[in-house]
Amino acid sequence: MALTVPAPLVDEVRNAVRQRGVDPVRDPVAVRRLAEDVARRHEQRSLTGAVEALDDEPGAVGEIVAQLSGLGPLQPLLDDADVEEIWINATECHVAAGQRLVSRHRDTARDTFADQRASRA
Repeated sequence: MALTVPAPLVDEVRNAVRQRGVDPVRDPVAVRRLAEDVARRHEQRSLTGAVEALDDEPGAVGEIVAQLSGLGPLQPLLDDADVEEIWINATECHVAAGQRLVSRHRDTARDTFADQRASRA
């Protein structure tokens, strides 16, 4: 299942990046720290019921960093050493790894690839 990060969290991190003058491409570590801080504060607010808790705080942080410092939903595929090739054609994303080809829409290709890799283990 694809992880969806609440837009206000992404916006809060984006604003913090701008306010601090961080270059998200050159300093993804700083973006990660800011995202971790924002996610931590969000989780603390969720204890009061003011906001909904995140299902996967580390996953949300990773998604925010990928959106702001990387190539969004493609970043986990690019970071995965098992991925040999990625082809994108309109709304289809094709991923080749270990003589397997996974074809899905861009928003689910990463999860489908992970599911198939897990089934090989």
